[in-house]
Amino acid sequence: CTGGAGRAAGCADEFLAMRECNRAGGRELLREGDAYGLAPGKAGLFAPGAAGLASSTPPARTLKGMADFGEEYAKVLGIAPGEVRF
Repeated sequence: CTGGAGRAAGCADEFLAMRECNRAGGRELLREGDAYGLAPGKAGLFAPGAAGLASSTPPARTLKGMADFGEEYAKVLGIAPGEVRF
């Protein structure tokens, strides 16, 4: 992917496929359409509510797409628009 035209899309699918195939305990995430879900029997490895994050779809690879995603994600974490936390 990194040597071809697919690199413009960020190679996320290839990265996740490689990472999940190489887990010692087997895959933890499985592709479900355009998103990912927790593999059967792996929910105990994740914090409560993590399934919703794992099954999300990535933001569009534009500045606006990333900013919109970050704003929405911050709301989920209880961070108000414009608020900064470290």
